[in-house]
Amino acid sequence: MFAAKRLEGRGKVYAFEPEALNHAKLSKNIHLNGLSGMVVPCCLALTDTLCFDTFNLHPNNFEEMAGGQLVPGSALHSFGVENDYSGKSFRPFHRQGMVGAPLDYLWKEWRLEFPNHIKIDVDGLEEKIINGASKTLEDCRLKSMLIEISAKKGGADSIDRRLTHAGFTQLKDFTAHSREQLKGTPFEDSVNCIFVRES
Repeated sequence: MFAAKRLEGRGKVYAFEPEALNHAKLSKNIHLNGLSGMVVPCCLALTDTLCFDTFNLHPNNFEEMAGGQLVPGSALHSFGVENDYSGKSFRPFHRQGMVGAPLDYLWKEWRLEFPNHIKIDVDGLEEKIINGASKTLEDCRLKSMLIEISAKKGGADSIDRRLTHAGFTQLKDFTAHSREQLKGTPFEDSVNCIFVRES
């Protein structure tokens, strides 16, 4: 919604949120902020292949934080596997059926508008999303990407190499700031990185 407000009618934001209650909350907030049509909420998982699989809801969000209730605002879920962002297995609190699609497929086959800027915050599925975006990354219309990466699984290096090879440069000062903010939390091995395409 922040990006849509900044665009002031000069573009469109596609927001992908596979968790059903989060998607409903997102849709309501888009409407309340007068951004219907400018922000398009999509109940869809981004991944590396067009597929149907299970979206597995992490129990910590509901058993520990919501007293065993299914409520909006949850995170740390997974698509197609029962592992969290750090690779640790978990028993899902709830499962949803979900369609997954690659970023490349969205604009090449389904004719969504090509993205100029991408933000990825998916708690462990980053590499699959990057793998499903090879044509998107090569296209000079994509100007920047903000991606949260967990260093625990070693994915940060491979994503950095992939984006660098595609012509992007990482803004190091932003990464350092993000790392400092997460220090001392359970997510201190995760860091938000911004990559911009070299002109």
